[in-house]
Formats: sequence, C-alpha cells, structure tokens
Amino acid sequence: MEFRLPANLQTKLVAYDPQLKALVRTKKESTTKKSKYPLGNPVDLIPDDIIPATALQNAIDSINQHAAPDRYREFVKVVNEVTITYAILYHYEQVWYAAWLPPANKETDYIYGYTYAYKDTATTRKALPYAINHLKDDCISKPSGRCTFVTYTQQVTKQDVINGKDTRNWNIPDVSAWAKKSRRLHEPINRFEEQVRISIPQWEDSRTMFERIKTTCIADLLTSNHNTEYWTTRNKSQWLPSLDVVFNFIKEDDTNSAYNIIENGAAYKSILHILDTPFFRKWIQNKCNESIESFNNPDNDAKVNILQPWNVIFHLCSQIKTIHDIWGDKCPLDYYQTNLNALLSVTVDLSYRNKSSFPWLVQHMPVASFFTWINKFHEAKETERQASPNGHYRYYKSTHTGLYINPFIELNDTMSMVQTVLESKGELAPPKRWRITEFHDYVQAEAWKISNVNEGLPQDLFPAPVKVQHNEQQWTFIQPIDTHQLAAWGQAVRNCVGNATGYAEGVRKKQHFIVLCMIDNKPQFTVQLKVSMGMMTVDQIAGVSNARLTDEQREDYTQVFGQALQQREEVLASS
Repeated sequence: MEFRLPANLQTKLVAYDPQLKALVRTKKESTTKKSKYPLGNPVDLIPDDIIPATALQNAIDSINQHAAPDRYREFVKVVNEVTITYAILYHYEQVWYAAWLPPANKETDYIYGYTYAYKDTATTRKALPYAINHLKDDCISKPSGRCTFVTYTQQVTKQDVINGKDTRNWNIPDVSAWAKKSRRLHEPINRFEEQVRISIPQWEDSRTMFERIKTTCIADLLTSNHNTEYWTTRNKSQWLPSLDVVFNFIKEDDTNSAYNIIENGAAYKSILHILDTPFFRKWIQNKCNESIESFNNPDNDAKVNILQPWNVIFHLCSQIKTIHDIWGDKCPLDYYQTNLNALLSVTVDLSYRNKSSFPWLVQHMPVASFFTWINKFHEAKETERQASPNGHYRYYKSTHTGLYINPFIELNDTMSMVQTVLESKGELAPPKRWRITEFHDYVQAEAWKISNVNEGLPQDLFPAPVKVQHNEQQWTFIQPIDTHQLAAWGQAVRNCVGNATGYAEGVRKKQHFIVLCMIDNKPQFTVQLKVSMGMMTVDQIAGVSNARLTDEQREDYTQVFGQALQQREEVLASS
C-alpha cells in the first residue's frame, strides 16, 4: 500500500523523509548568499609602493574564494631575465601573512617588511602562534567591514637584525612541506626566503642567513661568550686578536669565572713559558694577523678564513700541553719548534685515563723518541695524502683549524695497554728499541697475558723441537707449549694466532695442530694442520704478517716438513 501525503503534512513530517529533507536543504543553500570575504578583508597588508592597491585587493579576493591549500598569492617579476619572488601574501590557520622586499630606491632602508593580521575574536586569539600572541600589545586595530582586524607591520632593518630580530618573520607559523594543507604554500614561501638571502651579505659556510649581518666586529666571531663581564671594561668594536690578548686570556681565564670567553684558556698556564719565546710569540701574532686580514678582506665570503688561524693557536697550545703534561721541562724547547708541522697534524690521546703511565714514560722513554714517532707518522700521512689527488684520503681536514688531522690510533691503543699492564703488574720492562710497531706488539702481548689465563697445550706431534737442515738453512718445527707462548709467537709474526681463542681451543680439543716454523731461529711460518683417515693436511699456512707463500716457499716447506715427520716417526719407532 502507498499513500501520497498532502503538502502540509509533507512539510510537517519532513524530518522523517531523508530524500525530502536533503532536497529542502539544497534549496535553502541555493537561496543563501555566500559571503565574499569568509576570511575577512584586511587592509594595509602590503605598502602601495610594493603592490598597487588594486592588485592587492584582487589577491585578497582570490584567496578568500580558495580552499586552505591554495590560499596564497605569489608576486613575481623578471630581473635580468630571472624570475624572482619579491612579495607573498597568504592565509594560514585564521591569520593573514604578508612579506615583501623593499623597492629599488629603498634597498638600504630595510631588508624586508612583513605584516600579519587576524580578526579580533576570542576564537582566533586562542589559535595564535606564540610569536604573534606575545606581541599583541604592539599591534594596532583596524576596522574592515563588520569586523576589526588586529595588525602588526614592521620593516626589518640591518640594525633590527643586529639587535636580535633575526627570526624568519615571512614564515611565522612555520609552514611545513609535508602537511596536506600547506605543501603547496611552502614552495612560494621558500622562494621568497631565497630572495631575502640573496639580497643580504652571507657567509658561505654559515648555517644561519643573518649571521654575517650580525657580525659587526671580529670579536663576534672569535670569542665564544658574548655576555661575559670581560666586555664590561673593553670596547668590543675596537677589540683585535693579538699576542697580548692570547696571553691575557691564558693568564686571566678561569672556567669558573665570567672571563671565560675562550674554551679552556686557563688550562694553558702551565705552558705559558714555552709560548713566551721569540719563535712562538712571532708565530702567534702572525696567526692573529691572518684572522684580521681575512676579516677586513671585502672579497672574503667564508668565516672559516677568519676563525681558522685563531683556532690553530689554541690547537697548538693543546698539543704542546699534552707533551708537557708528561715530560714537563725535560722536553727541550726547540723540539716544539722544529716539529711544529707534526705537532699541528698528529693528535694523540694521552688523556686523563692514561695519566698514571706518565711516570713510566718519563723514566724509560726519551722524549726525542716520541717526536720521532709523530714525525714519521706525519710524513707517512702526508705522502699518502699527496698520492691521493682525487681526495681518497683516510683522514679529514678539520673545518675548525683548516688542518689535516691524523689521529695516531696505534699510539693511543699502545698507551691504553701500557696503562692496563702497569695497573695489573705494577711494572713493564721498556723495549730495547723505541719503534712504535714493535712497541705496540710487545705491549699488546703483555696486556693479552693479563686478560687471558695461561693454559698448557698438547704437544703430541712435536713434544720437542724438530730441526731439519735444508739448503744451508736450519728449519725448526715446534708446537707451542702454552697459550702465552702462542701469543708471543703471534706477536713475533704479526698475526692473530695468539689472540684468537679459536686456535688455542682447537688445539686443546685436538681438532687441529698448530705448528710454528723457524728458519735459522727466525719466526717464518704459522701452520694449521688436520688429520683425517690417517692423512695430515695443511688447512692454513701463512708467512710473516699473514703473507701468502710463494710457489718456491711452498715447495720447500712441503719437502722439509715431510722430513720432520719422518724424524718424529723414527723417534717413535725406537722408543
């Protein structure tokens, strides 16, 4: 059954009729006039000498009719055949934002201008960014139609930036590139930002676009603490780096005082008498002069050219102090001068954790040997660097000092192990020769003995050394008697057989043999052998430093080892 409701009853029951209700809603919407300015029609967003009033109004009208992702207008012009964004207007989260570059005749008056405006309602005020809300007392009210807009406009000058107004005011809401509602808006904002960047002086190596403008004097770059009491009695604008300034920093600086305007200045008091010599006085002043010349050079666009000579001074102080902390005045002053390049390049970590090993070094190691080490290491790294024209160089060029820095890792490891041995045994016999590689291997073996218990190893194959004469050479085959002897062998032939626990463990479990071979009492070969079905085979064999055997060496070894096995067979047969 179906019943056609009378017209009045249809109206009365429209809430029960989904289709009729939708039709009524559509009719109401079609008769309701849309507001031309749902986002408002703010005034004075951009000066007339930047954007004519008619063009600005057209932009406001257009933005009012668009959805959130497209509520912006980018103003561009062609300069020297390049299209640039010189102004931008957008609406984002209930606030209007505008930013512009000064016209050609006012470029020296200000860097850029910006305005923000929002409806003076409680709802809008709750959604304001902090950067806007905390300046509400500086804003002015401007009526527009039926509503009132709160507006703020500023033309940001160079002095404003120097005084601290260095935020990106063309992007106060921090519009992101990833959000759906702002990803299209982000691009024109970035294009405007790039024009601001181009319009002002820049350090090419700065992370912030206003840093060069904020650098009003060389002290802004060279001193690390700009708010210290040091400046209450000094004129920062007239301050220049100099020998006297460096010495005063070292004499007066204290990490617990307000005078700490360079890092660890007071730490270098112990070496002041070394620096206060004709050679280093001249060297320090020359570095200060280099910084001043770079700062005054109008063609210099990199702040590192100013910073690096200054930083090198304190890098050298740190290097000298490292050596002086150990040998003190037992190190002749001329050693620091004649080894200057190595001192600047090679870094060693003779730090606090190795401090208790310093007396041992003073007692046993001539400071001349230490300088020989770092000079040879420096020369080797320089040769390596110069042989790598394409930049395939292991160590890095420090942006802090401009120097190629070569950490002496082998020496650092060695000193750490010296510390381990001294803490455990209380003594360590000095080496016969101060060669860094030999010293490292010697100390490594001693340190290994401390951390590894000495355990006996079976000697079923060669319980006593077997000697074989071959081509006027005496070959000797032995099995290591214990794990410490195996470690000593690994040190002698420079391989890991003594430190890798798997080799000794395999010998103990009789999974394989380790045979050590000497020729004329000099360590030569390390051999790992296995037995299967009565056959002994060489699993691994290596020369000194894991060198592979030549065909001739392999042939000799096969022949001589066969003779050693025969000798062992004869001993067993006669027992």
